[in-house]
Amino acid sequence: MVTELKRFGRNYGEIYKEWLHITKEIGADIKVTSMPILDTTQSKELVGQLITDVALAVFAYMADEDWTQRHVLQRQGIELAKADGRHLGRPRVEYPENLEDCYGRWKSGMISAK
Repeated sequence: MVTELKRFGRNYGEIYKEWLHITKEIGADIKVTSMPILDTTQSKELVGQLITDVALAVFAYMADEDWTQRHVLQRQGIELAKADGRHLGRPRVEYPENLEDCYGRWKSGMISAK
């Protein structure tokens, strides 16, 4: 049981391959709680399997497109921020001028890291 189809992979191929591995090779059932049509416990006959396979293909494609679009938008945002001269990531650590002295006193227990 999974909440979203995206849990099976990052793209269409990964999702489809994982689904087939679980349902065909292992022989286990899958239930996607956010998409009731993707529930292999309900449809064991051929028509039910066909409907599930078609729905899986459509939803896996949509998950792949969503992932791709999010990464394109993220990349655009990063490029805009860099063009504006904004720093991305963790703030840079500023060390005191007397770092070696502080380190020695910390190591000997004279001062704390705070």
